[in-house]
Amino acid sequence: MQPQTITIDDPVEWLLIEKVRAGLAEVRRAGEQAGRGRVLDAVDSSALAFGRSIAREACRAVLQGQVDAIEKKGRPCDTAIVASDARMPAVRLGSDHGVRRKTSPSFAGWS
Repeated sequence: MQPQTITIDDPVEWLLIEKVRAGLAEVRRAGEQAGRGRVLDAVDSSALAFGRSIAREACRAVLQGQVDAIEKKGRPCDTAIVASDARMPAVRLGSDHGVRRKTSPSFAGWS
């Protein structure tokens, strides 16, 4: 195969390509170090672990890029409109949540 030249402008792509190259070397090393009759298992295990790792890294990088873009824009300045429902009683936090309890009369004067 002839050497190829590619241009990478995105640092995330560069990082992932470097990780793929390192992962491929690790999979090859696992195959070379495996004992007789264990090469397929060793290569398969190494490749699966590497595949999961690179997939997680790619997802993390994409999501972090989206988070960074959102944070760069700042929070939206619009107000939220909340519809009120007359059927729902207003409840204060820490209250009995609108429940009325029956109380028995005080018998403090009885002995």
